[in-house]
Amino acid sequence: MLSDNKVIRLFVSGFGGTAFNIQGLTVHRLLQLPVEQGGTAKYKPISDNALKRIRQSFKDVDFVIIDEISMISNVTLLYIHLRLAEIFCTSDKKDGWFGKIHIVVFGDLLQLPPVREEFAFIPLAKSQIDKYIKGKLSFNLWTLFEYEELTINMRQKTDKVYSEILGKLRLGYLANSDIETLLKRKISFSSHTPSLHELCKYLNNLPSNTVCLMPTKNMCSILNNTMLNKLESEEIKLIANDCYKCLKRLEKRVLKMLNEDDDNACGIPQVITIKIGCKSMIRRNIDVSIGLVNGTIATVIAVNKGKTGIDSIAIRLESNQEYSIKRLEYQFQILDQVFITREQFPICLSYAITIHISQGLSLENTVVEAGNSMFSCGQTYVALSRITKLEGLHLINFDPSSVKADESAIREYNRLRKQYRTDLDIYNIPVNNVYKNNKIIDRLRIHHSYKIQTAFLLVFY
Repeated sequence: MLSDNKVIRLFVSGFGGTAFNIQGLTVHRLLQLPVEQGGTAKYKPISDNALKRIRQSFKDVDFVIIDEISMISNVTLLYIHLRLAEIFCTSDKKDGWFGKIHIVVFGDLLQLPPVREEFAFIPLAKSQIDKYIKGKLSFNLWTLFEYEELTINMRQKTDKVYSEILGKLRLGYLANSDIETLLKRKISFSSHTPSLHELCKYLNNLPSNTVCLMPTKNMCSILNNTMLNKLESEEIKLIANDCYKCLKRLEKRVLKMLNEDDDNACGIPQVITIKIGCKSMIRRNIDVSIGLVNGTIATVIAVNKGKTGIDSIAIRLESNQEYSIKRLEYQFQILDQVFITREQFPICLSYAITIHISQGLSLENTVVEAGNSMFSCGQTYVALSRITKLEGLHLINFDPSSVKADESAIREYNRLRKQYRTDLDIYNIPVNNVYKNNKIIDRLRIHHSYKIQTAFLLVFY
């Protein structure tokens, strides 16, 4: 057995909650990988001082464990290799892949795919290599890995019926009896065309740890704001402090870009609206040791004002522990050579969260929007498989025609099983539009807009 200080656990960027559960760090945070809002950033070597600090972090490390491999794109996998080779000085060595240390990756290729680019198993095109690293690599890193598969479902181990339904749903297929079982989990509203207010009333009668999973950020925003408006306490605006330097001729353009997209490249809005008593979620890792990480659910219990505005926010976790959080500083690039420094509280309303954010969570009670708004392969499966038991699932809508599995991921599993696990059966590829005659129109429609893309695998190197 290796001692703890010889293993580093990494997680796809944004999954601080998962990282906290086994004392890990996010990929982008530890390796300081480049990030660019709305696109894929080009790879850049880091400064000598930053490299010195990272090398100290990796002192005596033998293994790196990466979770949620489905959301690691082929470009990000390449960047991980390049950074580790940079850290361990193996860039010029023939066998210097990943810094010549062992990499173990976990995940499910049939869950949500990478937000941008392709799955890690898809070879990089020459145009991508030329674009992001200027043609430094022509080797498919995925072929370095060997495969093992775990076959026991731990999350739904006490509900065999639900586990079997999810097993089929994962592959993009459901029997008619499965569809009937899931349709029985639809919320019973008083009218055939329920209102958003009826949904809010239903949510308020569920346990306090209930989370609502929605396909898009816009839908989450609508439900969050509706729930917030039902609180009688006073509305509080948390306004960010933005600083930047740029040429005089670029000032108007920078201001326009900031006003048109308040999230920009840091994912934290310029203005956050809260109320005392509202349910919120922490959006950044604040203190991993006490559980104040990205994804932590809390209730706002007070705000503390200073001379220049709100200095801190008091929150209460589900464990009844109370903490005070302050503004954090974020830096992001908005134009070439124009960087914004934003000071803002790392929180958001959390009555509803996106299915994308929920990947990796285990939930007891969950309200799910699984209707016509589903837009990605694996999205319905990820949403429904967060719940430990069927009785904890509450469906706003359910559309069987939205159930889809990524064919390329199924084919990759079949290739891996043929090569490494001949004792396991080969998966059948589902017929396209198998549920086209089972489409069910949403009864409650939450207006939305989206243009984003949102896998079980164990690989050893």
